[in-house]
Amino acid sequence: INAEYMGNNCELRRIFRLMEHSSFNLARLSELDRPLFEKYVEVYQRKLGKNLGYGTAGFRDKADYLESALFRVGIITALLSKITDPLGIGLMITASHNQIKDNGVKIVNTDGSMISSQIEKGIESFINEPVLEKAVNNLVAILEGFYKKKVDLSVVGTVFLGGDTRPSTAHLKSLASQAIQLSGNVAHDYGQVTTPILHHLVRQNNIVAEKGDKTRQTIQDYYEYYGGLFAQLIQENCSGRRRYPLLLDCGNGVGGLHMEKLKAQYLDKFLDLTIINASDLEFLNDGAGAEFVQKDRHAPRGFEAASAPLAKDEQFRCVSFDGDADRSVYFIPATSGEGIELLDGDKIASLLGQFFRELTRRTTLHQKVLAEKCEMLFNLDISTWRIGAVQTAYANGASTAYLRDTLGLEVLIEPTGVKYLHEAAHKFDIGIYYEANGHGTFLVNERRLSEVESVISAITDARTAFEGKEEHLKVIDEALRDLRLLHGLLVLANQATGDAISNLLMCEVCLNVLNILPAAWSAFYTDLPSQMSKIHVKDKSLIKTTYDETKVVSPPHLQGLIDEIIAKFSGQQARAFIRPSGTEDVVRLYVEASTPATVKTIASEITAAILADKTIN
Repeated sequence: INAEYMGNNCELRRIFRLMEHSSFNLARLSELDRPLFEKYVEVYQRKLGKNLGYGTAGFRDKADYLESALFRVGIITALLSKITDPLGIGLMITASHNQIKDNGVKIVNTDGSMISSQIEKGIESFINEPVLEKAVNNLVAILEGFYKKKVDLSVVGTVFLGGDTRPSTAHLKSLASQAIQLSGNVAHDYGQVTTPILHHLVRQNNIVAEKGDKTRQTIQDYYEYYGGLFAQLIQENCSGRRRYPLLLDCGNGVGGLHMEKLKAQYLDKFLDLTIINASDLEFLNDGAGAEFVQKDRHAPRGFEAASAPLAKDEQFRCVSFDGDADRSVYFIPATSGEGIELLDGDKIASLLGQFFRELTRRTTLHQKVLAEKCEMLFNLDISTWRIGAVQTAYANGASTAYLRDTLGLEVLIEPTGVKYLHEAAHKFDIGIYYEANGHGTFLVNERRLSEVESVISAITDARTAFEGKEEHLKVIDEALRDLRLLHGLLVLANQATGDAISNLLMCEVCLNVLNILPAAWSAFYTDLPSQMSKIHVKDKSLIKTTYDETKVVSPPHLQGLIDEIIAKFSGQQARAFIRPSGTEDVVRLYVEASTPATVKTIASEITAAILADKTIN
C-alpha cells in the first residue's frame, strides 16, 4: 500500500495498527475450534437433538460433551475481559453437586457475581454458532451494546480460572486456557478451588485493580480473610470457652482440600472440627454432601463412626458442603434417636436474622448507656436499617412466618433462581437470602458498613479521654466489642456469592456468641409438611405466572381451580402453586399444609384438575 496514501488515511492507519499489535489469532482459534465443534454437533446436537443452554449453573452436562463449549467459553471470557480491562473476568469449571461424570463451566463477572442475564442468550448463541468468525462478530456486537463501549482486540485482558477436583476438569481447563491465550489475553490459573473462592478472588483482584494496584490476590489471602476474621471474632467474644464439636462432611468435593488447610491454620484452636468425606473422588456427591443430606434427609456416609464419640455432647452439630462448596446445610441427630433434624438454608437465614435482632438490641442499649455515663453520642441506629430476607415460593411457610412475624424482617418472594435472590438482596441495608438447599449469603449496603466503621473509629478516639476511669472504660469497651462483632459478621459474609466456608464460619460465630444450642436452633420453628411433584402436560408454555410464581395468570381459570381446592382446607395452613418447569416439559406443583395427609389430598386433587384441563392438554 502506498505509504503516502496510508499516512494520510487515519482510519486505515488505525486498522493496520490493530492488525499489527492484536494477538487475537482468529485463524488459529478457528483451526483448533473446528474439530471440537464438529464433535459437539455429532455427539450432542444430532444425537440428543438440542443445544447447550446457559443457566444459573452455566453450561453443565456430561464432561465428554463439553470440549467445544470450554474452548469457546475461553474466547468469550477473553472478549469480555478486553472490554472490562483493567478488571478481570472469572471462569470456573465445576458441576457442583452433580455426579462425577458431569462437568460444567460458568462465567464470573468483574464484581464476583454471576454474569448478567442480559448477555446469556448471546453466550448461548456463540457456543452453538457453526462459524467461529460469525460467532465472534455477533458477540462483539452484543457486548458493545451492553457495555456501551468498543471491544479493542489489542487489549490484553485478564481471565481468572479455577476448577474443582473432577478428573475431567484439568483437560477442560486446558482448552479454555489455550483459547484465552490465543485470544491475546492472560490466563491466571488458581488451580483447584471452590466456586466461591474464585468468585471472591475475582472480586478482590478487581477492587485493588481499580486503585491501580496490580498485585494478585492468592488463595492464602482468602484463608487469611475468612479464617483470620473468624479467629478474631471468637477470640474477642468467646475467650476461654471450650471448643464445641463440629462434624464437617465435604461430599468428597474440592471443599475438603481447603477446609483441611483452614483448620490447620486458623480453626483448630476454636473448633473441635472433624472432617469426613474430604477427598475420595470415587464417592463425589455420592451418599454425601449437602444435596444428599437435604434431599434425602439422611446422614452422609461415614457419619456414624465419626460421630460416635461426639454425639452425646449437647453442642454437637454437623454441616455438609456440596461438591464445589457453594452451599451448605447443618443437621443434628434427631431427638428420637433415628435419622436427623435438618437445619437447611431457611434455618441459616433465621439464625442470621436472630443475630442481627440481638445486635440491634445491644447497640441501642450501648447508645443509651454511653450517653448517660460518658456523655458520648454516636449516630448509629440499626433499628432504622432496612433488614430483610429474600426467599422463593418454595421456602417453607413456617420459615417465612418466623422471619416476618417473630424476627420482624421484611420478606420478599422472588422467582426461582439464586440470581434473582442475589439481585433482590441489594434492595436492603442487610439482605439475607438463602434457598432451602443451603445456597445463599447476605449482602451489606456499603454506606451502612462505613457508618459502623466511622462509629468504631470515633468511640476509639474518644476513649483516650477516659484513661484511668475504669467504670467508664468498661462501658466503652463493651460497646466497642459489640460494634466490632457487628462489623466482623458483616464483612465475614461473602459478598460475591453463596459460600459454604463463609456460611459455616458465620453460623459458628452466631451459635458461639449467642450461646445457642443446636437443638434450640432447630426449634426456632417446625417446618410445615410439604410435597413437590411433576405434572406432565401437552404444552407447558401456555401457563404463565405472576412474577413471584405464586399465582397462575394464564389460562386465568387455572388459578380458580387451585383456589377452590385450597378453600376446602381452610384453617389448615394450606397453600399450593404451579409453575412451568424451565428444563422439562412438565408443570411443577408445590403443596404445603398442616398435616401430611392434607398435603397428599391437595396434591392429588390439583394434579387431577390440571390433567383434566383441555386448554393445556
